[in-house]
Amino acid sequence: DNFDNSHRNRQRIRLRFGMDMQIHEKVKMGFRLASGTGTATSTNTTLDGGFAENDIYFDQAWASIEPVKGFKFVGGKFKNPFFRTDMLWDSDINLEGGYLNFDQKFDNLGIFATAGYFPIEEVAYTSNGQSLTLLAGQAGLKFKIDSIKQIGRASSRERVYDSVAAAFV
Repeated sequence: DNFDNSHRNRQRIRLRFGMDMQIHEKVKMGFRLASGTGTATSTNTTLDGGFAENDIYFDQAWASIEPVKGFKFVGGKFKNPFFRTDMLWDSDINLEGGYLNFDQKFDNLGIFATAGYFPIEEVAYTSNGQSLTLLAGQAGLKFKIDSIKQIGRASSRERVYDSVAAAFV
């Protein structure tokens, strides 16, 4: 059988419900529930499956503390804190782990830096006992020239792993 999928007509829904709470003047917490299949890149649910129930997942659950204005630590499952494009990261991916962020503005110049640790895949046993993790950092300047906003950014990412094959077996 040769089926032509170019004229597919799927009925899809997406539900996201969340809340951000200011617990203390320096502490925030938040969560978000989302529909979907449990994949990292989509919260869409296709309406099929013989009227079966659909799943709801914790899409985000995080806490942040800002002990000093402009310096913040966030941990949990949260929106991607890095400057990104769709070529590098899907906008639906929420990272898990923790990051530090520094963001200060001086007159017309802003300075920012973000560094994070993100466990990707916990591996029970590898030759050196190391699981798949992501260490990432990004720094940059924000400034205005006349009425045009210019942003300069530089970033670095390093994947630390023992064996990709062992992580995904």
